[in-house]
Amino acid sequence: MEALLMRRRGRALIATLNRAEVHNALDGATVEALNQALDQVEMDTELRLLVIAGQPGVFCTGTDFTALSGNRETEPEAIAAAARRYYRLLARFTTSSCLIACQIDGRAQAGGLGLVAACDYAFCTPRSTFNLPEVLLGLVPAVVLPFLMRRIGWQRAYGLALTARTLDAVQALTLGLVDEVNADGEESLRRLLLSMNRTPAVSLQAAKRYGQELWPLAAATEERAVARISGLLADPAALDTIRALQQHGLWQSS
Repeated sequence: MEALLMRRRGRALIATLNRAEVHNALDGATVEALNQALDQVEMDTELRLLVIAGQPGVFCTGTDFTALSGNRETEPEAIAAAARRYYRLLARFTTSSCLIACQIDGRAQAGGLGLVAACDYAFCTPRSTFNLPEVLLGLVPAVVLPFLMRRIGWQRAYGLALTARTLDAVQALTLGLVDEVNADGEESLRRLLLSMNRTPAVSLQAAKRYGQELWPLAAATEERAVARISGLLADPAALDTIRALQQHGLWQSS
């Protein structure tokens, strides 16, 4: 089964996460497929926009820990590598020459919320929810927080990380986590497509470069994020607990 379902629509490439059986949790193949989708948009002069969508009822629930190596000797390296791949994907969102949008219908949790935080534009349906549940398991959303802080501000992001509070669509809009809320996402997508038809590629690229210059990610942020999540998951018992929750669908529960 393909990790992403891809289709073109005007100047957009729409990449739909296709792992419904694991609530669209991100494994290595999915992260690589998202990078390949970005490659395609950046190399095609007719495309301006990458839209990342989920399944009805669920957008993305973060890292698929069940997909990591079960070998106790190599597991720390696998965790660090997965965290680094995910961080670099989010960082690429901020530097890509194309506009990256998230179309959310349902739950965006943990690393799924990270995709939303790092993208350029996000729109959701009224039934969508957003939260960072990591603290409930003794973890920290170490990779997500730098991007979430850029999007909604330090204190708001910090509060979400500390409390595992769940935001509904209106609250997410109020905080600036999403840019629009409408019934099915079609209206927002249509407006984005119209905008991309009118926007010269050079203008879009210049705006994104300037945004990155105004609020760049510190060079040390990647190493700090990878080290923190790797350290917290160094205890095999903690990872076993998360895997068990994922396997029973509890990690993904709202």
